Amino acid sequence: MRYMKTSQVKFFLVVLTAVVALSFKNQVPYRTLMINNAESSIDWSGKTKKGEHSGNMAIKSANITFQGADITGGSILIDMKSVTVTDIKAKDPDNEKLVKHMIGAEFFRSEQFPDARLDVSRVVKKSDGLFDVSAHLTLAGKTLALPFEMRVTSADDKMISETTLTIDCAKWGVTHQPTEMGKDFVDNVIVLRMKLSANSR
Repeated sequence: MRYMKTSQVKFFLVVLTAVVALSFKNQVPYRTLMINNAESSIDWSGKTKKGEHSGNMAIKSANITFQGADITGGSILIDMKSVTVTDIKAKDPDNEKLVKHMIGAEFFRSEQFPDARLDVSRVVKKSDGLFDVSAHLTLAGKTLALPFEMRVTSADDKMISETTLTIDCAKWGVTHQPTEMGKDFVDNVIVLRMKLSANSR
């Protein structure tokens, strides 16, 4: 049986120690920040034949995962029963009519599908504070890829991410049904402007 020389053993141990040390150094721990719902928001808008309608949606829960200072993932759960309309006065009958149309069987079918979910799978930094995001949106029971760009800022121990999602709802099987409201209310393409706030400590 051959035995390693003392010098070879020492060299091997030095290399092994360096590899192990480097390995531990690169193992930056992951951390997850929960979103502050009270300081976060989702605004929606959709074009019509005569202009545009807009409103809000509520966030049920959301989180963002970091490794060191880099965002690596996250998820957002949206309450599809929470749709409101802000461009029509609250006391106007058309406000309630549009809300019922948006959450009803004619469009989002919120009773059947009460939640929409956005799951982030990959985040690539483009420049300081700007990221390309790979994600999947589950809407009306169907999951499809939805890439987008996200801007992240930090101030006063808070981390704020902002993004705009342009969603062609027809791809998720969400289209207006031929009723008296029909396509005169909101186009199948909905724009969501999302602002998420979390404590960075």
